[in-house]
Amino acid sequence: MLVFGPFRAIPRNSDFTVFNLSSPTQYIEKLPGLFVNPPDKSLYPSVEMGEQVERSFDAWYYNYVLNDPTACSSLMAILTALYDGRHVYVCIADYINADYVSILNESFMKLIQTRYDIKYSIINNAEDINYIPQDGCDFMSVMGIQNFDNDRKRYLTLSVENQIMTNTLPMSDDY
Repeated sequence: MLVFGPFRAIPRNSDFTVFNLSSPTQYIEKLPGLFVNPPDKSLYPSVEMGEQVERSFDAWYYNYVLNDPTACSSLMAILTALYDGRHVYVCIADYINADYVSILNESFMKLIQTRYDIKYSIINNAEDINYIPQDGCDFMSVMGIQNFDNDRKRYLTLSVENQIMTNTLPMSDDY
């Protein structure tokens, strides 16, 4: 089960793995690499943005998350928890108005839904968890699981490449 909601709505007395995407709370560390600004100002989302800018931002964010080692690591942490059968709660900022944070939250949710075909719910308070169906696999298709497996392999390659570039690759004592 994948659930997004504000910090105050984290289900109490439940065994959820909790991550923080955009919540302002300091009690849960933010997922590194996922809360970013696009390098090109024409992609910078705003409340007034048109559909074309939204699509361009989503495409940029999608590619960024899948190709940046830090962002990909955060995404893989969420997906691996789901793949392992755990319930996952992702803290997000409240949807008070459609600001940049809300746009980024939605883009991240779209990535998870479109790439991995994962069903998710958004709640506003802890009691809402009682109305979410808790059965079945979070991955709704074989294609979603295959995309996850392929992306996990690519992430491992990205991780090793990053370790080589930063000279942090663990060396074996056999040499």
